[in-house]
Amino acid sequence: MSSNPSSTAAVRRSRLFGLLLPILLLLVLFGLNFGAARHDSGIMDEPPNLVAGHYLWKTGHYNIDREHPPLARLIEALPLLFLPVETAGSNPDGSMPAYWPLSVEFLYENRVPADQMLMPARLMVIGLSVLLGGFLWWWGDRLFGSPAGVIALLTLTFSPLILAHGHLATTDLAIALAFPLALFCLYRYVERPSARRAAVTGIGLGIALATKGSAVILLPTFLFILAWTWRQQPPARKVFLKHGTFCLAASLLVITTLYFGDLGAFFTSVKEVLFHSAAGHENYLLGRLSNSGSPIYFLVAFVLKTPIPFLLLLAIALLTLRSSPHREVVTLWLVLPSALFFFIASLSDLQIGLRHILPIFPLLFLIAGEAGGRLWRRATLGPRLLVCLLALWLAVDTAKAYPHYIAYFNQLIGDPDSAIDYLADSNLDWGQELRHLDDYLKGEDIDGLYLSYFGNADPEAYGIRYLPVYYRANRDRSGDPNLDLRIERRALLAVSATHIQGVYWPEPDAYAWLATRQPTTILGHSLFLFDLTDDAEAHRQLATIFLEQGMDRQAEIESEWARRLESGDPGPVRGEAVRLGGTTHD
Repeated sequence: MSSNPSSTAAVRRSRLFGLLLPILLLLVLFGLNFGAARHDSGIMDEPPNLVAGHYLWKTGHYNIDREHPPLARLIEALPLLFLPVETAGSNPDGSMPAYWPLSVEFLYENRVPADQMLMPARLMVIGLSVLLGGFLWWWGDRLFGSPAGVIALLTLTFSPLILAHGHLATTDLAIALAFPLALFCLYRYVERPSARRAAVTGIGLGIALATKGSAVILLPTFLFILAWTWRQQPPARKVFLKHGTFCLAASLLVITTLYFGDLGAFFTSVKEVLFHSAAGHENYLLGRLSNSGSPIYFLVAFVLKTPIPFLLLLAIALLTLRSSPHREVVTLWLVLPSALFFFIASLSDLQIGLRHILPIFPLLFLIAGEAGGRLWRRATLGPRLLVCLLALWLAVDTAKAYPHYIAYFNQLIGDPDSAIDYLADSNLDWGQELRHLDDYLKGEDIDGLYLSYFGNADPEAYGIRYLPVYYRANRDRSGDPNLDLRIERRALLAVSATHIQGVYWPEPDAYAWLATRQPTTILGHSLFLFDLTDDAEAHRQLATIFLEQGMDRQAEIESEWARRLESGDPGPVRGEAVRLGGTTHD
């Protein structure tokens, strides 16, 4: 019997549309990430990733920052092999220097400008984010049908967290891909166990373990899933041992290869990750500083930094899960791994960013996609309209945040500039706004400023002339000693949000004197600019700070500036030759 031509054409049109929409979403994902990569200056964690990856490629030794596995770093540093980059060197005695200062020197004092190294490395990560989107769409389609796959991809495309880390040369996006990929390999094995699929599962596990330390959570996850699926009919002991051996051997082979034959470095990495997690890290939550973790840290970060429409879709998914035809798959393969990862992270004392639970987000996108697919398949106006409204809300919300995705917070905090009261570090301020600052200064016709910057980037690499004020970085920065802000149109102080919050600072209240002052502007919700031109008290504060920093001449200038303001002297006019602090400046 011949098929109906009109029916066949309709099926083809449906398939074509089903393919075009995911492709369009992947192009949008690439474009948003690319634009954010061009906007963000180098952030805190990029230098060590690039120097470690480049050093491993060049020497075959993983001697720089062994805490983090090498795979993401190797991927990001690959383009650097085609540039005339100078390789980091060891000390005369053969030991490696402290890796943070070494890494900043590598990126910002190399023969190749920093941006020429950063952008190719970031493009590698953007490629991984597009690969993650394609994989998620394909797996969602395979598990729950076409609408579910597309909705999962849509929620990923317009996820500020994915866009915040999908363009940076760090390990976060890479593990967000490796984690669900390893679960998929196990899913395929459980579908039809075989020695070959057991080996593929080991490869997936090895890739994840060689990407980021948090992948160790896959080990108890795998064991629980296998125990659950085999609870009624466990495999024969011989088969279990055979498949387990294949899985373990494949995993160790991958890890050994990616560590360039140094398996001991892998175990060192695991040990250091566990030690760091137990030792803790200074963190900031809801206005309070702490050196230990909080069981509500990731819950608060998740609720405040995740778009509300996605939270609503996720809530619908969990509330209606019992009526889902895919309940067991969603529960076992998506909800359980997410909950276990979230629970373990909440017990850790290492809590400095929502990015630390980024690996569960692809699973959450699939959960939301399955629920959205169920609503769409009802083929009635109400459910489909709800899906469309949530999708539109999500897209508009994310578009409005462009390109400041690192500092994204949802509407629950009200004014986005109030994010400083809730979370710190990579949740808000990772040193990403230097390029934005340079554009602002040029637009205001200002040649230099006071700068208190949190980050490892070199402001001078972005054309910024500055005097350092409580400047903390892993490489000493003296700024421009010839800079005279008395002849500027305005004397601006730029302070990173992290410094205002007092995080990582011996004196948490170092900037308490700014509390009574309103910033002139806030760049990207994370870099606060204050106009101190006619503020005598502020200049006295600066004089004290410069004395502490050993900048005696600048302290004298600030003291004289304050005295002139207090005496009613109008002060110097831009462009005049002035004599302050005993020195003439033109």
